Amino acid sequence: MFFFFFFFLLFFRVRALKEFYNLMAMGASRTAPHTVKDIGFPISLRNERAAMAVLLEMVDQKLASYPTSLAEDRAALTDKANAPPFSNTRHALIQVAGEKEVLAHYRQHALVALEMLGLPVGEDATYQAKLRELEVKGTSKWILKYVSDDPRAPLGVCRRLERRKLQHTNLAGGQHTGCEGGGLGRR
Repeated sequence: MFFFFFFFLLFFRVRALKEFYNLMAMGASRTAPHTVKDIGFPISLRNERAAMAVLLEMVDQKLASYPTSLAEDRAALTDKANAPPFSNTRHALIQVAGEKEVLAHYRQHALVALEMLGLPVGEDATYQAKLRELEVKGTSKWILKYVSDDPRAPLGVCRRLERRKLQHTNLAGGQHTGCEGGGLGRR
């Protein structure tokens, strides 16, 4: 019985040490989110504004690095003389145009998000009117899902948290309540 107990302790101690060394070798990447799906909810409106501003800057830099615009690439694809069917030139144009379309989508996403983030949190009617306007304009469903006022949508979560923060500030008589920057109010 004693040997079994000793072996049991030795086994788990070695296993724990191996996991500890593995975690140390991997660093903080083990605890950080691995994909977008691992991120549970946004932190705050301020953080979302900063993230969208960075995204917009990155996309603009990438688009500026191309020698031609998306419109020029589309025009070149219609010209059968310069881009004959099944040629390497045509395939390269299709590839680059596809990259630019993705970047254009993310650029629109960042612009729409920044516009929606600029609307006052307390004015839900204005926010809803802007959402309807975006739907009528034919904005991508993925962008609409992000900026939706749905409590599970990223901006919906941020707006709800910001409203709570404002309510706490108002209840405290306009004094600072310690939840600067949004989030859950924890430090």
